[in-house]
Amino acid sequence: MSASAVVPSAAALAIVLAFVVVQEALRADAASRTLRESAHDRGTTRLIGVSFVVCCAGLLAAAPLNQFEIGTIEPRVALNIAGLALMLGGLAVRVAAARALGRFYTRTLRTSRDQRVVSSGPYRRIRHPGYLGDIVLFLAAGVAVSNLVAIALVAASTVPAYLRRIAVEERMLKETLGREWDDYAARTKRLIPFIY
Repeated sequence: MSASAVVPSAAALAIVLAFVVVQEALRADAASRTLRESAHDRGTTRLIGVSFVVCCAGLLAAAPLNQFEIGTIEPRVALNIAGLALMLGGLAVRVAAARALGRFYTRTLRTSRDQRVVSSGPYRRIRHPGYLGDIVLFLAAGVAVSNLVAIALVAASTVPAYLRRIAVEERMLKETLGREWDDYAARTKRLIPFIY
């Protein structure tokens, strides 16, 4: 396999690995790292896990697909660079969101007794900046490997998984936080400032 097919996939997978390591480091304690789902989670953690596996499979498949010119998008070098830069941007948004959440940053959907709405940092304008960062990171990974098949796999698994997660999480926060959540939701958008 040529270096032009392998290097972008390896670089994208390295950033995904950095994402995994950073996620673990940012979670405050064992309770925030647990995979044990609360009643609020409704299978969304598993759904995101499956999405992650599909994304990684798409990234791994990109190098051999590009070697045989299946789904390859040109200009590859420009797309590789743009995709990798966007991935780093998505990772930076995820880190900023996790830091703003602090001890409320958990793997599964759950709330604590002293749960409150976090509206600082990237949460000032949008309700789910961490998920936005994740979506950007994974979609950009498809661009970074310059392959339509990889982009399709990533988009088809990531976007629905995160949209489901957002719907379930918002229901949980409305039930748990009531008026405080309603006020916050009324003045912010879900993922894209001023749009959605």
